[in-house]
Amino acid sequence: MATPAPPLSSPPAWLRALREPLPSHALLGVFGVMALAGLVSHWLDGRVTSQLEEKVLKAQRASVQRDVQRLDSELRTAEASILRFAQLISYGPQNLVEIHDQFDQLVEQSSDGAWRSRSASYHPKLEAGLWVPPPVPRFLENRLFLQRAQAITSVFGQGADTPLVENTWVLPLSGGAVVFWPSNPDFIRRAHANIDNRNTPWIQRSAPAVARDGHAHWTPPAYNPAGRAWLVSVVAPFFRKGSWAGAVGHDIKTEALIHCLSNPSERSPLLIAELLYVSDAQGRLINGAPDDNPNQDQLPAPLMEALKQQRGQSRIKTLLDGEDRLIMAPISTLKAYAFYRMDVTKIRQEIKEELGWMRLAEFLALGLLSLWVFIILLREATYRLQQDELHEQRTHEMQLFVGAVSHELRTPLTLIKGHLTRLLRKSDQLNNPQIKALTIANEETQRVISLANDLLDICRGDYKQLTLGNDSLEITAILRECRDLASGLTNRTIELSGIDAGIDATSATLVRGNADRLKQVLLNLIENADKFSPGQQPIELRLREENGWVCIDVIDQGIGVPEAERDRIFERFFRASNASERTRGSGLGLSVAQLLCQAMGGDLRLTASDGSGSTFSVVLPPA
Repeated sequence: MATPAPPLSSPPAWLRALREPLPSHALLGVFGVMALAGLVSHWLDGRVTSQLEEKVLKAQRASVQRDVQRLDSELRTAEASILRFAQLISYGPQNLVEIHDQFDQLVEQSSDGAWRSRSASYHPKLEAGLWVPPPVPRFLENRLFLQRAQAITSVFGQGADTPLVENTWVLPLSGGAVVFWPSNPDFIRRAHANIDNRNTPWIQRSAPAVARDGHAHWTPPAYNPAGRAWLVSVVAPFFRKGSWAGAVGHDIKTEALIHCLSNPSERSPLLIAELLYVSDAQGRLINGAPDDNPNQDQLPAPLMEALKQQRGQSRIKTLLDGEDRLIMAPISTLKAYAFYRMDVTKIRQEIKEELGWMRLAEFLALGLLSLWVFIILLREATYRLQQDELHEQRTHEMQLFVGAVSHELRTPLTLIKGHLTRLLRKSDQLNNPQIKALTIANEETQRVISLANDLLDICRGDYKQLTLGNDSLEITAILRECRDLASGLTNRTIELSGIDAGIDATSATLVRGNADRLKQVLLNLIENADKFSPGQQPIELRLREENGWVCIDVIDQGIGVPEAERDRIFERFFRASNASERTRGSGLGLSVAQLLCQAMGGDLRLTASDGSGSTFSVVLPPA
C-alpha cells in the first residue's frame, strides 16, 4: 500500500527531526567525538609547542655560539695586528720615516714635571701622543726611538682602527709612552707623572719569561684611571738590538666586548637570549659600565660552581635555572665566559603568539568536525523519524484494516453460529457423524468470533476508543459467578480464598470496573491455567488487598513461564516456548486481558512464575 504524501503544511522531515530529542547514545557519541577532538588538539598543541621550543632553544645556542665565534675572530684579528706592529717597532726599516733629533719640538714640560706632546702642535685624532716622566731623556738614542715610535704609531694606529680596537700604544722599558687614542684625546694630559709601567700587566705580560713563544697575550680586565674605562689589552714584546725593550699593545674597552655579545649578528623572529654576565676564568665579572667604579664583582655562587666544572673546556653548555635556561659560552681568546639567560616562559608566549594561525586552523577544524557530526546525527535522526512515521502510518493502516475486518466478520459469524445452534437443537433428526461435525463447526465459529472480538478490542485500545463503564462492583459475587461458570468448562476444582479472611465486604471488596469485561479477564486467566496445568491440580482464586488496591490472584500449578520470557508474556501474538503445540491459542488472550484491566483503571501482572506454576494478579481500584 502506497504511503500517502504528507499535507502541504507539514514541515520537512529534517526540521521535524530537529524538534525531536537526540537519543542518549547519540549525545554520548557527540560528546565523545568532541572530547577526543579536544584531546587531540591539546596534544598536538603541546607537541608542536614543545618541538618549536626545543628548536628555538637550539637556534639560540647556535646564535650565541656564532656571536662568541665572531668576537673571537675579531680578537684574533687584534692579536695579528699587534704582532705586525711589534715587528714594525722592532725590526722595521730605519728609513721608514726621516727622523732628526726634534724631540724638544715635539714635547713640552707640564706643571707636574712630566713631558707631554706640545698642545699647540698635537692633533690627537691624527697622530700619536708622547708622554715621558721626568727627567727628560738625555740619550740621543732614546730620544730618536721615541720620535720614530711616535711616527710609526701614528700611521699604524690609523690603519688599526677597527670596531673593537680602541688604541695603539708603545711602552718602552726606558720609560714614557707613545699612544694613539683618537677617541680619548685627553689621555696624555691625564696620565700621572710618576707612573712606572714596568710594574703593570702590560709590560709583565710581554716579558720573555711569559712571551717565550712570541705570541700576543691578553691582560686581565683592569680599570684605567687615565682612560676612565675598563680595558682588556692584547700585548706583544718589541726588541731593540736583539734585546727585549718593552711592550706594544691594543686596548679594547670591556663595554665594546659586552656590546658585541649583546647584539647578535642574526636576529631571531622569536625572543633572543639575554646576556647576563661576562667573567674571566676566576669568576671576576668583566664590567661594561663606562664609569669611574674600579671595583670588580664576582659571579653568583651557583655560576661559580658551574664555572669550576666547565673551566678548561671549549664547549658551549646549557644550565637549568628553574623555568629558565642559562647558556655558558667560553670566549677562548680571552679565557673568559659569557652567560646568557633564555626566558622559557616568554619563549612559550612568543610561540603561542606565532602559532595563532594554528589555533585558528584547529578552531576551524573543530567547527567543521562539529558540523560534520551534526549533519550525520541530523541525517540519522531524520531517517529514524521517517522510519518511525512510516511504521506508525503502516501500523495505523493495519489497525484500521484489522478493526474493519474484525467488525465485518462478526455479523456473518454470528449468523453462522445461530444457524449451527438451531441445527444442533434438532439433534434427534441427525445421526452421530452429523452432530459431531456441527458441534466442531459451532466451536470453531465461536473461536473465530472470540478472535475477532479480541482484535477489535485491541484496535479500540490502541486508539483510546475502548471505553468501559465505571460501575461499583461486588467482587466476591463476580468471583463466585466466575467459579461457577468455569466449573462447567473444566473438571478441575476452582478454589476461592481470601473472601472471608478479614476483608471488609463494604469497602475492600467493592471495585470500580465493568462486570462483563472483568468476567472476561478472569475466565481467560482460568482457561489459561487449565490449559497449561497437567493433571487435576486445583486452580485458586485469591482475593487480597495491597496498598489500598484490590488484587485478584489466579494461581495454578502448571508449567510456568520461562524466566527469560516473562517480560514478553503480554506481547501480542507471543506464546511461551514451553507451550505445547497441541494447546491451541492465538497469543492475544493475555494482551487483551491486560488491555481491559488498564481500561478499567487497573493492571494485570505476572507476579510469580516458576516450574511449579504461575500467579497472575488482576489489580483494580477500590470503589
